[in-house]
Amino acid sequence: MAALVKIKNLIAPLTTKKHGIIYNAIRTKVQTVNDWKPGPFPETEAERRAAAEKYGLSYEEYEPYPDDGFGHGDYPMLPLKGVALRDPYYPYDFPDEKRNFGETLHAYINILGEDRCDFGEKPAFPYGKVWLYSWGVILTFVGIHYFLRDYPNFRPVLEHQYPKPGAKHYTFEPAH
Repeated sequence: MAALVKIKNLIAPLTTKKHGIIYNAIRTKVQTVNDWKPGPFPETEAERRAAAEKYGLSYEEYEPYPDDGFGHGDYPMLPLKGVALRDPYYPYDFPDEKRNFGETLHAYINILGEDRCDFGEKPAFPYGKVWLYSWGVILTFVGIHYFLRDYPNFRPVLEHQYPKPGAKHYTFEPAH
C-alpha cells in the first residue's frame, strides 16, 4: 500500500493541470492538430497571396473553394485526382499514403485514397463493353433455360421405401 502512495505522489506532479509535463505535452499536441483549420475566405489580393503561401502554393496555382457556406474558407481547391494515379516508384515520405511531408492534402482526401474510388483513372474495359458482356452472359443462361425447359434434368432414383404395416421388406430366400 505504501508503494501505491509513493507512485501516486510521483505521478501527481507530472499530470497536474498547471505544471504537469505530460499534461502540457498532450495539450500542445491537441493545439497543433487544430492548426490546419482553414482561415476565413480571402477577399483581397493580399489575403489570397497570404493563403497561397500558407498552403505552399504559388499565387497563380491557388484557387480557393467558393464561399458557399460549406466551411472550406481559404483552403485551396485542388484537382480531383486519385492517389492511385500517382507514381508508385517515387520515394514518398509516407509511401503508404503516397504523399510527402508538408504536402497540402485535398479537402476530400478521405474519398481519394487508394482503397476508394479513383477519379481520373482510365478503366480497364470501356463501360459499354462491360454492360454488353454482362447482359450477354445473362441472356445466354436465360436462353439455355428457355430452350431446354421441355427436357427436364433429374437424377434417376427410386422412390423411398418406407416401412408399412403388414408389408414384407426383406427376405432371406434366394431369388428365383
